[in-house]
Amino acid sequence: MRRRYHLHFPGIVFCGLILLVGLAAINGQNNLLFVVFAIMFAALVISGVVSGTMMMGLHLRRMDPEPVAAGSLLSIRYEITNRNRLIPIFNVHIEERPVRDPNGWEHAMAMPNAWIMHVGRGESVHGEALVVPEQRGTVLVREVRVWTTFPFGIIKKSITFSLPHGVLIEPRRHRLRPELLRSIEVPQPVGMRVSQHAGGGDDYYGLREFRSEDSVRQIAWRRTASLDQLVSIDRSQPSAPRLRVVLNLTRATADLRLGKKESRTGRELEERAITLAASLLAMADQAGFEIGLTIHGFELPPMPLRRNHRHFRRLMAVLARLDLDQPRLAAPSPTAGRLSERASMVVIHPDRIDEVSDRSDVVHLTGRQLDQLRAAEAKAGGGEDGGGESAAPAKGSWRETVT
Repeated sequence: MRRRYHLHFPGIVFCGLILLVGLAAINGQNNLLFVVFAIMFAALVISGVVSGTMMMGLHLRRMDPEPVAAGSLLSIRYEITNRNRLIPIFNVHIEERPVRDPNGWEHAMAMPNAWIMHVGRGESVHGEALVVPEQRGTVLVREVRVWTTFPFGIIKKSITFSLPHGVLIEPRRHRLRPELLRSIEVPQPVGMRVSQHAGGGDDYYGLREFRSEDSVRQIAWRRTASLDQLVSIDRSQPSAPRLRVVLNLTRATADLRLGKKESRTGRELEERAITLAASLLAMADQAGFEIGLTIHGFELPPMPLRRNHRHFRRLMAVLARLDLDQPRLAAPSPTAGRLSERASMVVIHPDRIDEVSDRSDVVHLTGRQLDQLRAAEAKAGGGEDGGGESAAPAKGSWRETVT
């Protein structure tokens, strides 16, 4: 924790005026000018003493922000505690100090700053800084400066707290066309996979005691006759559809085959592929799918198929932490791609398509298709990243052949 006084521009101007009034009073021997000089000098001293005393009992705590997607509103909350027993705190500004690191917050967002008008004696007050991060990754925040110019705006007193932390920014997510999910879902034969939980399905799960809310159609009459009490048939819960997204990043950024008229760099195409994967996973999760993720090109194990909020956050964290500057692993040989999962599979490539599975029902997408796959309503209103570049194609036109 460091404490400092800052002579900012209003203070410099005020000190210059004090000097001019003092010189005029000495040269003219005017009593009124001496009184004005004394009042101005007293104001300067009082400003420094009051602000310094007021800030002596200040304590700051940054609350760990929740992960958000790039392009969404990030809320960073601060808690200021006034440990003074007699003096309240007024007009407190909170700002994050720059981090001299490629992953510092200044490379991903505007300066987070908050303002608190009043903190009473022994009270704790919360302030909030709202910013919009523009890129995914782990954004570093380290030092927080709290400053005030109370009471006269002449002297600026600050306290700097060292609070290192990493804020996780997930990949940007767009709302995709709903027919995309319907087109990639693989119909499964009835009875191929039965849920292990009771629910409102059609398959037999077990027997249980009859309840008042049960329908007469659920009564197992033969079992009821043998037990001399009403017994109901329990049905299994319908199994959710399953989707595995494979992100193919086996080629390094410099090795991507860009066209002569390509307006985007290889790194931008990779980022768009990551964005497309995150958007597709988010849409499938909202639709009730069990989702899984496989990333080719990095030493990352395949993420299993699950369906819960915690699992979705884990998938987004894996995509957020991808370092595209790391060396890539060799492309895997075409394989059945976890056929035992009986899940639909979508392979996403940055640019051109490489064969990574010998399944005939695999859907291949590229980062170039992101604008085409976005929902028309999002593009008409500007979307999350400022709008698309092309009109939405007809249904089914996103399917591409392997080259």
